[in-house]
Amino acid sequence: MKCKFCHYEINGDDKYGCPNCMSEGLKSTHGGRRKNAGRKVGSGKGRTVISKTVAMTAESWAILDAVRGTMSRGKFIQSRL
Repeated sequence: MKCKFCHYEINGDDKYGCPNCMSEGLKSTHGGRRKNAGRKVGSGKGRTVISKTVAMTAESWAILDAVRGTMSRGKFIQSRL
């Protein structure tokens, strides 16, 4: 029997399918090499944002949320700097 993708000759009792492209009869995707698996190539700059925490009372957060409208909290604070 031949693999329908790469036409590699497959042993009829091979339960794992084609060893070249692993397409025929593959029962599980756990382990092994898969197309497009692994880390994607990034820009090479890493993270460009520094995350910080702001501690305020619940009343202060409510005022901030009322004033900021549809902007995110971070974008609103940044626009005020």
